[in-house]
Amino acid sequence: MPVVVKGAEKPTEASSEFTVFEIGDEQYIFCPIRKRAYKVNDKPEELVRQEWLYKLKQVYGYSFSQMAVEVKVRVGSTEAKKKADIVVYQDDKLLKPRIFVEVKKPKRKDGVEQLKVYLNATGCRIGLWSNGTPPHVYLLRIEPKEGEEEPTWRELRNIPAKKEKLADVDSPITRKELEPVTDFLGILKECEDYIKAHEGTSPFEEIFKLIFSKLFDEKTNLKNDDSSAQFRVGVLESPEEARERISSLFAKAKTRWGGVFQEGEDILLTDESLAFCVSALQKAYLLKSDADVLGAAFEVMINPGMKGDKGQYFTPRRYQDVCRDS
Repeated sequence: MPVVVKGAEKPTEASSEFTVFEIGDEQYIFCPIRKRAYKVNDKPEELVRQEWLYKLKQVYGYSFSQMAVEVKVRVGSTEAKKKADIVVYQDDKLLKPRIFVEVKKPKRKDGVEQLKVYLNATGCRIGLWSNGTPPHVYLLRIEPKEGEEEPTWRELRNIPAKKEKLADVDSPITRKELEPVTDFLGILKECEDYIKAHEGTSPFEEIFKLIFSKLFDEKTNLKNDDSSAQFRVGVLESPEEARERISSLFAKAKTRWGGVFQEGEDILLTDESLAFCVSALQKAYLLKSDADVLGAAFEVMINPGMKGDKGQYFTPRRYQDVCRDS
């Protein structure tokens, strides 16, 4: 949240922290990058951008001199229709981008695909999407393998600070870092779209297997705030390594909560799809999330023919049963 200064003059220089100046009915911010004041009445997206400029400096250690806003991005022989909201460069020469940031006004959910366009066009690996309210999306671009044209994507737990490398944000997730999910449907749709684009298996069936495995991990392995989650995929971890760990969780979950899956059922996703979906789900704390939020998302996602099958597992009542199970 910004510091609010009322009854002040129009600002003429950047503040030491994110500040909104109220002059009568008008609100202003001083952009530390463009070095001028901007009227921000009814411009919530600009407020989100300014908040991130200060957060990138104060939390992550980047200097304003190595940031740019409203950056034109060349895509092939033309320019992207929309300028990049914020680009963080390797240094103040502003030659090599390290992080692209796409911001939206509160409650807006779109923009991740636009962020991917910037990363693909420039070869930059790290992206951040935010509408000002957690959870934010921290995205890693993985170069296509030999013989493939499309990159793969993985969600990070955070972006690296100025003096950090990717490996520094790759330590195991602990329980205290998980957050209750508020847009579960958005996560499910993200996973569904990826699976549909890359393979022919049933998205819901496979996503449900992963959620089933994550619930087991939260219930069994996360006994205190410093407990490390097993349901995760590391930034530098191969998809094959992640599969081995997630498959083990799934097998144990089937034993604990029998009758939901058949004895020989296994996760059918490719290694890459599994890694993507796990990365999208790993930051959520399902057992601390609102059962109605989860149940409503499943109601939208499940096939009508499955209403009496696995779809029933995520009714609020059934979910509460899992939470109480010890």
